[in-house]
Amino acid sequence: MNRQLDLPLLGLERKRAAHSHFEQVARDWLARARAYARLQCEVWGSVTSDDVRDTIGDPPEGISHNAIGAIFMDGSFKPIGRMHSKRPSSNGRSIIRWALR
Repeated sequence: MNRQLDLPLLGLERKRAAHSHFEQVARDWLARARAYARLQCEVWGSVTSDDVRDTIGDPPEGISHNAIGAIFMDGSFKPIGRMHSKRPSSNGRSIIRWALR
């Protein structure tokens, strides 16, 4: 197989491994973040990482901010659109709007 075709799979494998790692090291924070994200979806129909971070806060000290993506990877959420982040530190980058499955 062409080496170039293998590279995207390596990226997906690394992403899955990172999410698995965050499930262990940020378990309590992820549980709170997911509970809030579910509530936000039930009340307003959707949620973004900005919404969660504004209420729950960032991952604990020593945990990568990449743990934020793991909030939505438990199978409970589906992407329904994109919007620009309102957080100044995000410089208007595109983020995903999520809803419950």
